[in-house]
Amino acid sequence: MPNLLSVPIKRFTSPSNYGIIELMSDHMHDVQPKTCETKPSLRCASVIALVLIIGVGAYVRFSTLGERSLWADEFATWHVSQMPLGESLKWQPELTKPPLYQLCLRLLTDEARPPEWMLRLPAAIAGVLSVLVAYLLGRMISGRMTGFALAMMLAVNLLQIQYSQEARPYSLLVLGTMLSTWTFLLMLRRPSLWRSTIYAVVSALSFHAHYLTLLTIMAHAMWWVVVKLLGGRSTRPGVFVFGWSLLGALCTPMTLHFLRTSQSATQGLDWIEPISWSSSMDVMASLTFGSSWVWPVLVPALIIYIVLCFQHVRACGWNKQAALLHMHATSRDHLSPQAHEVLNDDTRAEGPRGLKPSAHFDKEIDAWFHEGFIFIWLAVSFLGLVVMSVLGQPAMLDRYALPAAVPAILGPLMIARRFHRNAPVILAALFVVGTLPDLITLPWRIEPGFRELAASVQENVDPDTDQVALVIDNTTFPGWEDAERLPLMYYPIEGHHIREVRLDGRGHPINDDLFKGEGHVYVILFRSDPHSIAEDVGVKIVPIELNGSWYDQLLFSPYRLAKLSRE
Repeated sequence: MPNLLSVPIKRFTSPSNYGIIELMSDHMHDVQPKTCETKPSLRCASVIALVLIIGVGAYVRFSTLGERSLWADEFATWHVSQMPLGESLKWQPELTKPPLYQLCLRLLTDEARPPEWMLRLPAAIAGVLSVLVAYLLGRMISGRMTGFALAMMLAVNLLQIQYSQEARPYSLLVLGTMLSTWTFLLMLRRPSLWRSTIYAVVSALSFHAHYLTLLTIMAHAMWWVVVKLLGGRSTRPGVFVFGWSLLGALCTPMTLHFLRTSQSATQGLDWIEPISWSSSMDVMASLTFGSSWVWPVLVPALIIYIVLCFQHVRACGWNKQAALLHMHATSRDHLSPQAHEVLNDDTRAEGPRGLKPSAHFDKEIDAWFHEGFIFIWLAVSFLGLVVMSVLGQPAMLDRYALPAAVPAILGPLMIARRFHRNAPVILAALFVVGTLPDLITLPWRIEPGFRELAASVQENVDPDTDQVALVIDNTTFPGWEDAERLPLMYYPIEGHHIREVRLDGRGHPINDDLFKGEGHVYVILFRSDPHSIAEDVGVKIVPIELNGSWYDQLLFSPYRLAKLSRE
């Protein structure tokens, strides 16, 4: 047995890229040449693969960025970016959205009516950056293959693509929660004041993109408590208290603003259906694997992983040295022959002989338990939304559940990683193959919107004989009427004097004088029913001809155009 105290130290990184084992052996120089030869080529291949994945993610987001017309909520984003900043924070339809997205737009352009792609550019950039951060986060949690798999799945996930092509802050929310989690795990690995400062700034920016970042921050705090209870002596509570205190100070102004306006803000969410089991499962499916057949593996993956965790706990009894050895004993295919020999010797001996704790030994051997944070993150992000929907305002929509998307995808990938190091990439490849038909047909599935509605009215309606009217059906809440006028402000219909039909709280027209006389009235509707309006004012619906077919109303998602006869 060589004298271990007289030989150089060689560091080996665990498969989860956390703990560092210092293996001291006088045979370390035997494996050094192989490492020098293979590491640059492996790193080069990894960079090329990552660039290709990011390139695919960028292409599917930018190629059709301006093809689709703006829709209801995007008009609100455009409107607040044109208002004075102080007034925009008080405009009721946008009280649920912090100002980060509109600030990005103000930096990009000062045009009064910027093109659609410009309004969506911050979301698309955030979507592409999310692919890169997904790789970094997946690699930190469960290795390089898991990082590639997570990046692949976020690059082609239809839900992520959808919100990367909308002038709304949801893509920024996904990027912000991932960056916040990545910096949190870095801080948990090696606590320091500058890392806690970075964590606070990143989390504050994410909070100013969307308030639901709070659920991810709560998951961070809960996991820090778990690590502390498990005996993590190197967690340095002062560093974390400083980080969260700084985060609280940065978020206090917007928090107070939200609390003052929360009652008015929730008035715009009354259209959301109450939560149900089917709606929750639909949201979870869209978050993870979409319509792909792969998504049902999520639930069994969670169950299997929990069982593995409990088996690990029973094997180790929460003993830190046993936990470290058990972690590496379950991943022997990633260790060198020297490491195998050391681990074999250590498992036969009463104490470690070739394994020497580093200065950060306590922190590094807790790294195996950090994988459990992903499921804490998923539980808090998704179940927190469930609790909000049950006890308060229903909010079970895929856009509000986006903070749970990344941990929900990581769960099955981490389980796959337990069986084989390449299994996450195989699972991601199956998902890409299943999603490929939808990606190919994506440019041809763009639905017509208000831009096409305005063009159709401009081309087919005679301003001398017919009248065009906009139905205002949100008269119960102040400020919402302005939001329903925004489409005509962005896509004006030249040559037509647009009248308004106002509805009361029950959907009945308040002013029906427009429907008296001769000719036709073309009504533009958002939520209301043209048949109900026609019945209330005593007129009939006239079919509209389009491409040789006749329709009682034309759909321009989510708007509709109907033709009412005044005769």
